[in-house]
Amino acid sequence: MPFDPNIPAIALAYAVLQVAALVFFRGAWARAAAVPAVYMALALALFVLSMPADLPLAVLPLALGLPVAVLYLAALWLARGAAALRRSV
Repeated sequence: MPFDPNIPAIALAYAVLQVAALVFFRGAWARAAAVPAVYMALALALFVLSMPADLPLAVLPLALGLPVAVLYLAALWLARGAAALRRSV
């Protein structure tokens, strides 16, 4: 499988969005922001634990979950902004 140059950018976007969401969100927003963090932690644990067995498909949950997590967090940020804007009007 050739290296995709977008993967580091997507990983950086995920890290920034996830940390910012966990720091700035409160209540139900924080619980919603924790969903991709829990999934990615489990996917990372699966990947690390399967490294000694040399399982090539163990990277799939990370590779497929990362873009989904970025889109989920971006949508969450947009929804929170829209909710805040609606409250202020």
